[in-house]
Amino acid sequence: MDRVRFVTHQGKQILFIDMTNCVSEEAMVIASEVQRVVTAQPRNSVLTLSDLTGRVQARCDHPNEGSCRLRQAIRKAGCDCRC
Repeated sequence: MDRVRFVTHQGKQILFIDMTNCVSEEAMVIASEVQRVVTAQPRNSVLTLSDLTGRVQARCDHPNEGSCRLRQAIRKAGCDCRC
């Protein structure tokens, strides 16, 4: 199953980010994929929903210009975390 994919809910496209039970290394790969997908979309157009259930905390120490483009493209974000 893809961990980063678009789903349709009530006629809207939502980027679902499945980070359930991820270890740090896998979370970084998923974050890179999210950045690639989101920055390919028009500015302020992406709705996201992330599932972080059971995920090990990960941190990125290397912010870059992609982070800014990512924030510009995301219109609204939601998160479900059942730790």
